[in-house]
Amino acid sequence: MFGNIGLPELLVILIVALLIFGRRLPEVMRSVGKGVTEFKRGLRDVESEMDKATTEVRDVAYEARKELPPPAEEAKPAPPPSDAKPETP
Repeated sequence: MFGNIGLPELLVILIVALLIFGRRLPEVMRSVGKGVTEFKRGLRDVESEMDKATTEVRDVAYEARKELPPPAEEAKPAPPPSDAKPETP
């Protein structure tokens, strides 16, 4: 999306920002930086919680699998009914 921004575009953006914000520009940029930092921190927290939840579910599933009895014999096909006609190909 922003991959095509070159030096001329950045200069225009900088000039417009200076015209709009003037002396408050450092304060505005500081606020933007803090906002981005908070956003990244929140994103990391969500990612960390998702990792914890995934690990917990994986552990519970592993423990449940260990507690299950081993499977009995494999299921065998049921015998055909005695009055059934043989299948013709």
